[in-house]
Amino acid sequence: MPAQTQHYRDYEAFITELIVKQDLKVEQGILKKGQVFVWHSNLLHGGGPHPDQSRTRHSQMLATTFLKDCSYYTPMLSTPEQKHWRTPYKISHNMPFGSGKLSTLST
Repeated sequence: MPAQTQHYRDYEAFITELIVKQDLKVEQGILKKGQVFVWHSNLLHGGGPHPDQSRTRHSQMLATTFLKDCSYYTPMLSTPEQKHWRTPYKISHNMPFGSGKLSTLST
């Protein structure tokens, strides 16, 4: 496991314990080709085992915010001693498609 994700197993254990303590029910979303699932960022979510290795499981994640100059906490990259914060990127309306150039919200 890469160093930046070495604490991810601890995070997963914490989430599993939280689900048990709060008596939460695990739901599985089965989507058909072309369907989209939109959820609130505070919803506990994650992927389960890939049941059919002969088929692809492509996904696209898009996070949006309407806040300026904000940052968000990233548990997977954090330790109990040090929290990891990331700054969202602003995608320019006139940026050429596929250029790979992103600018931070602060610019």
